[in-house]
Amino acid sequence: MNKSFVKLVGTAAVAISLVGCAHRPGERSAGEVFDDTAVLAKTKAALVKDPDLHATSVTVDVHQGEVTLTGVVRSEEERKKLLATVWGVKGVKGVQTDLKIVPPNP
Repeated sequence: MNKSFVKLVGTAAVAISLVGCAHRPGERSAGEVFDDTAVLAKTKAALVKDPDLHATSVTVDVHQGEVTLTGVVRSEEERKKLLATVWGVKGVKGVQTDLKIVPPNP
């Protein structure tokens, strides 16, 4: 086969694959997904690391740097500590909560 033809086909294949990878309006880039994953990991690590928090009943989700917390905490003090800890994580742009306070059984 002619080398020019092979190069042309190869170039066309690369161009088509790049167009297929182009990100569409409304889609998140790989960098944004990676950033959210990093914020999620750091947030969960911070919550586990803090001995004053018993956040095993709290779910953490991150979208575009916005952290959403859902679940159950034992007191208003624990809720405040949880929020302060999350706000202290680098990359957090906002925090939304749907936390219910349920005191532990005596």
